[in-house]
Amino acid sequence: MVTLTLTLPRTSLRAQAAFSAVGNAAYLFGQGLLLVLLARCGGEIEVGRFTYGLAVTTPIFMLLNLQLRQVIGSAHERRFEWWHIVGVRLGCLAIAAATGTLIAWTYAGSFGIVMAVALLKSVDGLGEILTAWLQKANRFETTAAGATLRAVLSLSGAGLGAMLYPTAETVTLAAAAGAALSLMICEVPIFCRILRDEPTVQRIPAANAVREILRRGLPLGIAMMLVALLPNIPRYALHEACGMEILGIYAAVGFLPTLGTFAAGAVAQPALQRLAILYGTGRHAEYLRLVYRLIAISLCLGLLMTAGAALVGKPSIRLVLGDTFSSHADLLVWLCVAATVAISTTPLGTACTAAGQSFLQIVVMAISASICLIASMLLVPGFGPIGAAGALIAAWLSCFAGYFFILPRKADTQ
Repeated sequence: MVTLTLTLPRTSLRAQAAFSAVGNAAYLFGQGLLLVLLARCGGEIEVGRFTYGLAVTTPIFMLLNLQLRQVIGSAHERRFEWWHIVGVRLGCLAIAAATGTLIAWTYAGSFGIVMAVALLKSVDGLGEILTAWLQKANRFETTAAGATLRAVLSLSGAGLGAMLYPTAETVTLAAAAGAALSLMICEVPIFCRILRDEPTVQRIPAANAVREILRRGLPLGIAMMLVALLPNIPRYALHEACGMEILGIYAAVGFLPTLGTFAAGAVAQPALQRLAILYGTGRHAEYLRLVYRLIAISLCLGLLMTAGAALVGKPSIRLVLGDTFSSHADLLVWLCVAATVAISTTPLGTACTAAGQSFLQIVVMAISASICLIASMLLVPGFGPIGAAGALIAAWLSCFAGYFFILPRKADTQ
């Protein structure tokens, strides 16, 4: 048996980020057109129902996903068998679906959409595992191709569902079917070939592997649950204070700034393994330089996005979503400001994950979620969607400050 050494990937970070950006753009394009499809065919109410299903299920799935993609990416030695990871993921998906079912029973009229969104997220969860393994094997071009095919088939299914019966449940279930078909066509066959060609490495028993996965993944899962909960807290407040229609408008307009969020993720995610190796081998000066460079890139993306929203926000909304939503261009600018702070925080979170700062991340996100809750209670009843955007800005600013404070800074050991 041999143990793999800690070496940086041969593919440059720029190339990895480019492939990751293509994959994220394809996923974002698919999610965006899904919302546009619901807005055009079902109106604000159906968008609001879909958003409510996401708001209920996303924190649960983020917790029980255990961030296995990051666990795989930040593990220096490939000691886990593929079935260790997949087994844990399937078990967690089952628990997440059961939890979502129990929650949905308590809210009249929400059971169908919550279950449909849970199924879509289960398919995405399996796809994340395959993507993580492909990235671990430095197959970023495959993940980009798979994400593109998944977006095309998912949208095709959603379009067919909208033609048959334009409700949030039908469109979501059809999108999940298309995404599952994409996994079977693209990622699964390549994943199987990678497993056959993997070198023999030091393995650990299944029970030990599960404990190790839970030890690494549970703190990240809690942190990411709080990350997912934070932007959904204003949505809960809007649903209670203003109703499903206003929630639908907020969600539809608010999806446009996620362009920058996914772009930042495309830059930060490929850097995770590189940051983990730099920090793990004591090259802390290089580690910090890379973190600061990623923050600068993310901040520039956010500022460009905000400027674009201020200049051409109203015609863009009218073109994409229709006249009903175009009167909320001011909301788009506020949400772009919130997204700018959020995407500038993304590299800091990735760097803290690479350095193993899981517990401190939980503390930071708990404080930020509490600030978001208090701000939502104060601002949403009086200011509606603009108040929700203000609550997000306050929360992400506190998150950025907290992550920057806990970012490890050490002198090089070499």
